[in-house]
Amino acid sequence: MDVLSSFCVDIDGDARLAARFPVGPADEAEFLGFGHAADRRSRPCRCGWHLVLHRGGGQAWTHLYRVVADGKGVLVLLHRAREGDRRDEERQRLLRPDGTALGIGASVC
Repeated sequence: MDVLSSFCVDIDGDARLAARFPVGPADEAEFLGFGHAADRRSRPCRCGWHLVLHRGGGQAWTHLYRVVADGKGVLVLLHRAREGDRRDEERQRLLRPDGTALGIGASVC
């Protein structure tokens, strides 16, 4: 499934940023929450953070995706990729103690 085209849907507000992430049958995806990052002009922009464990060919990769509004659809940006199941570490890096998402400083939307 093409991640970008499957994500370009016209739905309102934050629902676009938190929409179910399309993944393969052996993969696991979770929406971590909303946060902020800087856009190309250093302005804060709201984004949704998604954590995905991709499995295939005897390997596993943990991907952290940032989803930002882009006109009528959304843009899915790979923020970080790490070999193996590193979901717990990525959650700790991204989430505040109260469980809300934390923007990652100089990230570009």
